[in-house]
Amino acid sequence: MKKSFYGWWVVAAAFMTFGLAVGLPYYNNPFFYDYYQKSFGWTKAQITFGFPLAALLTLWVGPVLVPRFSPRKLILVGTGLTCLAFLGWGTMGNNIWVYWGIWFVYTVGYILSGPIPHQIIVSQWFRKLRGTAMGVLYVGVGLVGFLGSFAVKPLAEALDSRRRS
Repeated sequence: MKKSFYGWWVVAAAFMTFGLAVGLPYYNNPFFYDYYQKSFGWTKAQITFGFPLAALLTLWVGPVLVPRFSPRKLILVGTGLTCLAFLGWGTMGNNIWVYWGIWFVYTVGYILSGPIPHQIIVSQWFRKLRGTAMGVLYVGVGLVGFLGSFAVKPLAEALDSRRRS
């Protein structure tokens, strides 16, 4: 009896988690910068400082945690942290320190569920079609980012109307 090959199912799942962890925030978070300026009075420098600050504070996460845990566990925890960061951005007030703290949570989530764990898990399933599988995986970043762009305008309008009421 021939064993089933689940590699393409792994690619499909990774397509979504990688798109969520990388594509959605990378391509869509800047849309909210104008909203932050108008609603909270933050400068562009304050708004764009969140990711570099978080990246600097999380440089240790990749080398310390990624080699010690399985890619599946990393992706699970990282995707959860990414979702937690999305929830935080959606419910935060006008405290810039909270905003920067949410960037820290997101960046740890990005490291745990970003390129390295996804590449490891997909490459473990493929030998002959590894390049094709990686290509499909990376399409997830662009496609989920693209699809997310349809959600940001209604979200920003809903956030704006919530602040007014």
